[in-house]
Amino acid sequence: MTHHADAMAERLLREIRQQEPRLARRLLIPQLRWLAADPDEADAQRWGVLEAVARARDRHLATLDADEGLAALVVAWEEVVQRAAELAAPERRVSCPRCGARLPRRRPVCSRCRLPRPAG
Repeated sequence: MTHHADAMAERLLREIRQQEPRLARRLLIPQLRWLAADPDEADAQRWGVLEAVARARDRHLATLDADEGLAALVVAWEEVVQRAAELAAPERRVSCPRCGARLPRRRPVCSRCRLPRPAG
């Protein structure tokens, strides 16, 4: 079922990022993070998050067969918001313990001193 939550979260983020004006996009992403940390249905309803999740769910259901659609229907809005908040989080960088250079997640070694990336 988590792949359904992931697919709905990706559709939700795509919809948010396509919204205009830009201010609406900048405000809704932090609201998703806040709702992921403290799910409150009243706040989600007031901010339009429940409606956006329902639209993302409907679009995802349109791509599924009947059995998969039933499995997708049991995914709670809180799980979709949680996954969307995780996907929208900025990439965290770590520093090289030897030279202090910043290391992106995908680089296995430091570009300055060639020390392997620390685990974690």
